[in-house]
Amino acid sequence: FGGGGPADAGDAAVAAGEAPANWRTLMEDSLQRCDDLRRELLGQRGEADTAAAEARAAALQAQERAAEAHRVASRVDDRLQDHVRAMQASLKDAQQRAALDISASMASLKAEVEASIAKPAMARGELDAQLSKEMKAHLQDAVE
Repeated sequence: FGGGGPADAGDAAVAAGEAPANWRTLMEDSLQRCDDLRRELLGQRGEADTAAAEARAAALQAQERAAEAHRVASRVDDRLQDHVRAMQASLKDAQQRAALDISASMASLKAEVEASIAKPAMARGELDAQLSKEMKAHLQDAVE
């Protein structure tokens, strides 16, 4: 075991209750390394804190954009519902006008038919052709 090298001399000094000759240097190196590691960790913590702050800011921006998108979608939905209600009201009015027009057309046709029946000079074929033509015209107008 006894090679007589510097390690043995250090071991002998420790055994004798004395610090090895390079003990102070070893301690200073260890303290320096600890300080270096502490600074490195603090730097990494700072970087992590910065990254976390940036992530929080990005998340907040995303929430704000999502809230704005929701508000826009809500406004679009409201406008679409207003448009649908207006179209439904317009359709109802058009249906009522068409019903009135059909009623008026039918009354007019009935009067014309009665008048045509009363005219002995009008031939039956002419009456049928005229009625067919007028009914088609009135129905076409009502559909439009």
